[in-house]
Amino acid sequence: MFNIGSVLKRAWQILWSYKLLWLFALLLALSGGASSSGGGGGGGSSSGYSANFEDGGVIHNFTPPAWYPEVEDWIEHNIAPLFATEQKAFETMAWLIGGIILFSIVIGLLLALVRYPSETAVMRLVDEHEQSGAKYRFKEAWKLGWNRRAWRLFLIDLLIGTPAFAIVMTLVGLIVWMAFRLADSVTASLNTGLIIGMIIFVLLIIAFSIFMWFVSLLRQYVARYNTLENAGVWESFRRGWTLYKTNFKNTFLMGLVMVGVGIGVGVAMMIAVFLLIPAYLLLVVPGAIVAAVPGGIAYGITSLFAPEVWPWIIGGFIALMTFFMVVFLPLSFLGGAFTVYSSNVWTLTFRKLQGINTPPPLAQPPVMPES
Repeated sequence: MFNIGSVLKRAWQILWSYKLLWLFALLLALSGGASSSGGGGGGGSSSGYSANFEDGGVIHNFTPPAWYPEVEDWIEHNIAPLFATEQKAFETMAWLIGGIILFSIVIGLLLALVRYPSETAVMRLVDEHEQSGAKYRFKEAWKLGWNRRAWRLFLIDLLIGTPAFAIVMTLVGLIVWMAFRLADSVTASLNTGLIIGMIIFVLLIIAFSIFMWFVSLLRQYVARYNTLENAGVWESFRRGWTLYKTNFKNTFLMGLVMVGVGIGVGVAMMIAVFLLIPAYLLLVVPGAIVAAVPGGIAYGITSLFAPEVWPWIIGGFIALMTFFMVVFLPLSFLGGAFTVYSSNVWTLTFRKLQGINTPPPLAQPPVMPES
């Protein structure tokens, strides 16, 4: 019989006692995404540009920094023409969106070099530890992930994610089109029709989200047939689907439980944001030191071809992104720990459901003694 409570408890015991998994939790957290913010700086001296403004009866004189005229001239000659007409503005936005998507793909591929070997290693580490009690060092554990299984896991996600991404982009395009129609319409009947269309669109988004949740449950089994059984991509899908539909009830219940656990962890993470403030403060100086390296490299490269202010902006952007990544490392670790715990739960679920579906071996007939 499948006991959800025992699976959750055992998954936590493994995470707590197997310290190497903590390192992979951090790797998974760092390779799962990052937030960034940017800004620029500069010094100032009189350059002929000044502004007077009154605040509470006191006149203040504001003198822009020395690089301000250079930036203003650069924007006027290079940026303003890109938005001179409606058609040029549309083309500029299209190129900008395309560039952002391309940049995101490149960053995603680089992060995948860490994420998929780490995810593969975690599954295999937990599976072997549960079966034999074996524990590995990092070098040995990384070899468990850095192989064809990780590459096939990437392909599995690509086969699942590409159609999903195409559907999402289609829905986004539909809502943009509807927004333009709503903005241009002047008749009440057309507005009513578009409002109904918006309601239908929201319902489609909800239905698609629920569908993808069920697909994510299937992915748990497909991924483990690949990583633990060394099955090919299509064989993993075939066998994963068989296990999924045969044990749909147990899978569905475990999925609901993990949604509840995730909500609880989310609330705990919100509290942890404030409880970890002392840890953030301790990491401010190390974060600044570490951030200076990529920020300086970005500044040096940008200064070779960009105006004076842009190296500061781009270098500052990279430095801030790195700084926040280091400072909020404790919070990232907690998120990665939950990711590993969830992986442990599904690895144990996978093995237990396999055992439930495996028929007992046939009893061998007794051997009759020779007369």
